[in-house]
Amino acid sequence: MCHSIIICKPITTSNILIEIELMMQILPLYLPDAEFEQLKLNPSKSDRKYIRYQEFLREHAQATEQEIATFEQEYQIELPDEYREFLKQNNGGRPELDCFKDEVINYFLGVLDWPGSFDSIQHMISQRYPVGMLPIASTGGGDLLLLGWKGEFKSKIYYWSHDWEAEGSGEYYFDNVEWIADSLTDFLTMLYELEDDEFDYLGHE
Repeated sequence: MCHSIIICKPITTSNILIEIELMMQILPLYLPDAEFEQLKLNPSKSDRKYIRYQEFLREHAQATEQEIATFEQEYQIELPDEYREFLKQNNGGRPELDCFKDEVINYFLGVLDWPGSFDSIQHMISQRYPVGMLPIASTGGGDLLLLGWKGEFKSKIYYWSHDWEAEGSGEYYFDNVEWIADSLTDFLTMLYELEDDEFDYLGHE
């Protein structure tokens, strides 16, 4: 059965992700053009470093197959196919539909080889999370979305709360990890826009 949003073609993981992204917009991590041009008019020394980072984000807004393969090889990770396709379309970004289960996504992380970048998956990888799971998005307050990439966790999406994290290594600790969806595609279809009354309900006046 063909979907009305895209031209009829065999249904694949890539096609499904493209269809979902047509229904929801994911804004890139870099500044909008007007703000970026304004920043470049009379930059300070610290601004110039930030400008270089912004240029880097623009150059890497979509991950290449080689960048993904290099990341997998460096960290000995085999990413699920649908997440690889997602990175090729959105190497990090801010979804306009940014809510799920009374939580808010700040931004998706990207495969970004820039030292110290909080937008980068590489920077966020640590022993704080269970083995076989990878941080893929910031949800605010230090909490994260994790993607399972191995074994029984593969392709599944989890919510990781920093409030209840292990005092030491979290590699085999699951008390602060909650299952959210069976796949990235399923998770993306869960996202919705927060209404004003819901915003007040969550304690944001």
